[in-house]
Amino acid sequence: AAAPALADPIKFARYPHVANGRIAFSYHGDIWIANQDGSSPMRLTAHVGRDSFPRFSPDGKLVAFSSNRFGNDDVFVVPATGGEPRQLTFNTTGDTVQYWTPDGKGVVFASQRSASPWRSPLYVVAADGGLPRALDMDNANTGMFKQDGSLVAFTRKGGAYWRKGNRGNRTDDIWIQDVNSKKISRLTDLDTKQFRTWVHDTYPMWGADGQVYFASERDDIFNLWRVSPTGGQPAQVTRHRADGIQFPSISPDGKVIAYENEFELWTLDVPSGTPKKLTIDLAFDPKDNLITWISPKNKPEGFSPSPEGDYVAVDFHGEIFVVPTDAEVGEKTQVTSSPSREQGQLFSPDGRYVAYLSDETKEQEVWVFDRTTGARKKLSAHPSFKDGAIWTPDSKKLAYVAANRLFTVDADGRNATELGYNEAGGYQVSGASADSKWLLYTRRDDDQNADVYLFDLATKKEHNVTANPFADTRGTLTPDGKSVVFISDRDGGVQHLFIVALERQKEDPNDPMVKERLKKATPQRPERPAGAAAPQPPPQGPLVVETQRIDRRAVQLTRGDQPIAAYFLSADGKLIYFRATDERGPGLFSITIDGKDRKRVSDGMFAGLTPTQDRKKVFYLQDQELYQMELAGEKKKTKIAFDFSVKVDQRAEWAQILDESWRVMKYRFYDEKMHGRDWNAIRAKYEPLLKYVGENQDVYDLANEMIGELNASHTGVSGPPSRVIEDAYQTRQPGFELEPANGYYRISHIYRDGPADKEWLDLKVGDYVVSIDGKALKAGDNYWALLNSPVNEYVTVGVTPAPPAGGTAAEKKVRIRTLPNLGDVKYEEWVATSRAFVEKETRGQIAYVHIRAMNAPSLRRFQNEINQFSNKKGIIVDIRFNGGGNIDQELIDILERR
Repeated sequence: AAAPALADPIKFARYPHVANGRIAFSYHGDIWIANQDGSSPMRLTAHVGRDSFPRFSPDGKLVAFSSNRFGNDDVFVVPATGGEPRQLTFNTTGDTVQYWTPDGKGVVFASQRSASPWRSPLYVVAADGGLPRALDMDNANTGMFKQDGSLVAFTRKGGAYWRKGNRGNRTDDIWIQDVNSKKISRLTDLDTKQFRTWVHDTYPMWGADGQVYFASERDDIFNLWRVSPTGGQPAQVTRHRADGIQFPSISPDGKVIAYENEFELWTLDVPSGTPKKLTIDLAFDPKDNLITWISPKNKPEGFSPSPEGDYVAVDFHGEIFVVPTDAEVGEKTQVTSSPSREQGQLFSPDGRYVAYLSDETKEQEVWVFDRTTGARKKLSAHPSFKDGAIWTPDSKKLAYVAANRLFTVDADGRNATELGYNEAGGYQVSGASADSKWLLYTRRDDDQNADVYLFDLATKKEHNVTANPFADTRGTLTPDGKSVVFISDRDGGVQHLFIVALERQKEDPNDPMVKERLKKATPQRPERPAGAAAPQPPPQGPLVVETQRIDRRAVQLTRGDQPIAAYFLSADGKLIYFRATDERGPGLFSITIDGKDRKRVSDGMFAGLTPTQDRKKVFYLQDQELYQMELAGEKKKTKIAFDFSVKVDQRAEWAQILDESWRVMKYRFYDEKMHGRDWNAIRAKYEPLLKYVGENQDVYDLANEMIGELNASHTGVSGPPSRVIEDAYQTRQPGFELEPANGYYRISHIYRDGPADKEWLDLKVGDYVVSIDGKALKAGDNYWALLNSPVNEYVTVGVTPAPPAGGTAAEKKVRIRTLPNLGDVKYEEWVATSRAFVEKETRGQIAYVHIRAMNAPSLRRFQNEINQFSNKKGIIVDIRFNGGGNIDQELIDILERR
């Protein structure tokens, strides 16, 4: 954290709450308390974690808050006068404090820990600890009990709080639940025919006058409104015009509301008070140094090996170094040193240069570092993000993409040339011919169909070499220049390797006599011994591209339901190495150029798969560490040991984060008019607030507020926290739900095909769980605290068929291999339950499928499932809770063919 040396009025204090003449708020990741007028502030918590959402107990003696001090948000309580916080919840799903129960005995919080994969109610945990209990609404994300405990006001949908001006049926509404009858009624936006005009109604609060207060954009800006809990027309309470209010909360007695507006804190007396802006002066010692040094410890964020693999250019935390692959030979070189972000480094084929991207000029540009002189030079001058920097094999030119335009430039910065403009999405440059006269790239057309093209640098003419309506990408020329290997999803949406000959075929490739002659002319594939030189590529003559009927020449090389993730060709072009997965798991594989003789080369993920230019070695990441593997002989693997120190200037880095967030939207937002907003003026509005931030999350919040001015979905900023939580734990999910019964916990549900649903465990609904990892368990104990472990995925559970008589019984001990998350398990059970319901209600006449997302795996699943239902009279295609994507055309095509 950071603060001015002398007392200074602060901004960007967050999540305020008032009680008994005092106000609590979060600032720089800690909880603070001051008098209600803002005077005499005192820091209540001081921890490397982020503490947020403070809430006073009704008597004002305790403060509940959320904190990620163990890696995720849990509920804590601390005396309002100071002291050691006490943890109340233990679950990695994240718990956000709402309010206290009216009697002060429990804390209400929101969490996604429920049995549903989509919904979760509010929960209450006792102030002295114990197992949280769910409230009886099926879904809620914010809420509060009325002061007499008879009603709960809550919202259900959530969403990006920073998005300004949102309209539609995904906005929040206020709901009321009767605690005794469990009846739920909708309080706002009752006319469902007008859903397109609905706005956010959120943060419901019970006022002392019995009214429900809430934040709403009904006048186009978030202000406070109130409405009777029995319904009626809401009335506006505040009329802020500059920005809107955020994170309002009400005092336990319902008499004072605190909220944020224009990054300052305000209070309002209920029901008829005038809003008051608070001035809070703070001077305090920062928790962290603003200048620190960090090191990668063998874990780069990106890398590029030199042509022979004796050096590798790595980037870490925005800086680039060149390090030797043998720590005993050679020395490291620092390429960059600035608070800017440098990335995308790429060795030239002759090893002299390292090209990279940097935003040190406040615009991302292509730079080059000359290893012989140590000089750096900026090669591009185009305000935009850059993509696809590729060297030509002669190391004389770089090709790159800027603002959907394709450029080449000499290594010394001369002769920058624009080669083309593709409004439909720019270019993805993947290579060049051996004579440096042709470029290979992928581009999309106006219908967003992706194809692979060869571009003649002499004639400035492009040639489509795939010409197919499916997505064809990542082309590579074979060393002889006669064919292009590429990846396509034309086989059922699964990405596979294909090859296409550039010249017209002069004989039938399926003729047995032709195959026999070619086989005799092609040497068999030998195993190359360790240390042997890589086969030399055949000499490449002038490229000949004949595009007539070229789409018919494409040949599929790989098959199956698992996609090809990355690939490269051997130096002689006879083998293709690729990363994929089979029944043994992920690995590196090889096939011959005609798609035969598939072999598993080595096990592993091979993330970032990158070969050396001579194809003797391949570099990759394993558990975030950098490795090299020799492709000859026994495939020897070696970890690349390296380390260096990177200076981190927090304030300069925070400014870079905000600036890059602004540039991402400026250059990549779909509407160049920025929804009619003055994007330069918006940056000028938010940049001065950087002086008030104290940790990374503050900067993300600030950037999200800025981006929210555009009123666009699917936008936002997130990233790592300022401080790594060393004591983070992981909740082990055993795959069952427990309910209190007879003084113990009884299994109430076992998730289908989950960790506990194994025949060798022989667990049943109704069994009692009496111990976890050897610790006795009784009703009321918070068993989640026993399921948290950073080490062992297995948990030993003691089970009895009946409650132990007299407190003792013979336990059956079972070891359950837990999961860190039950999302997929819950989803599959939900689909099965929905399908069974449709089957029953339609007497088996109607089929049911759910589409989880608009992506390739969901498309494959849809195809497989729909084939099973050819005898049904109809089908229900459920797209609720769909995660989004772009397979709508393929889905419609499948349905229309039926």
